[in-house]
Amino acid sequence: MSELADSVCIYVHGFGSNALAAEQGQSLANNIYFDGDFLSAKWPATTLTYTKAWDRAAEYGEKLADWLIDELWDENGWTKVNVVGHSLGGRACFNMLNRLHEELPWWEYDRIGNVVTVGPADHQRFVCDRWETGDRIFHYHDSIESAPDSAYAFYSGSDEAVGTLHELWAGLLWWTPDGEGLGAEGVQCSNAPDNLTTVDVTNSVSNHCDYFKSDGAPGRVESAVWGNQSP
Repeated sequence: MSELADSVCIYVHGFGSNALAAEQGQSLANNIYFDGDFLSAKWPATTLTYTKAWDRAAEYGEKLADWLIDELWDENGWTKVNVVGHSLGGRACFNMLNRLHEELPWWEYDRIGNVVTVGPADHQRFVCDRWETGDRIFHYHDSIESAPDSAYAFYSGSDEAVGTLHELWAGLLWWTPDGEGLGAEGVQCSNAPDNLTTVDVTNSVSNHCDYFKSDGAPGRVESAVWGNQSP
């Protein structure tokens, strides 16, 4: 790996978009200002079933964390890493944080900058609930609260991919209450991690793929990458 700037921003794509990872990452880079290197991560997100992709997103998040530790930081020291994940890429980001929280000593958390999930295709109760057990149950609360400088979840009430399709799928796979789609509802619980900010962009984002468009919410995503975005 070539030498990187003091800070980098990594874009993680969502379901079915691995062939477009570089293009989507470049679109994001074109619409926000970031004073550092911009990277696009690619993972095998095109699958016959959404369930397989949902599982892979968690696996890839862990692999991304391992790559940061074993390669990026091994060769670039204390480069600050910011991450933007769209859709299932947001789910990958949460699982990346879980892995980093497990593998890094607390004094190295400074390497993790701001983690921005945009229309995340995951369940809000995984952000809030710390004790639920069972198949395909995940816990993000402690790693979100401890590892990054700040974390964000952008959501839109008009995001039907998460608010309708994702929730219908989840209801078939296992019992899921209404309003569980994080990318469509935000975080409604009272015990969310202190450094997680949910950002409602319903008024400017009309569907799942509009967040980064010029008339979507690129300015607010940019502020989040810098750690300056309010709810």
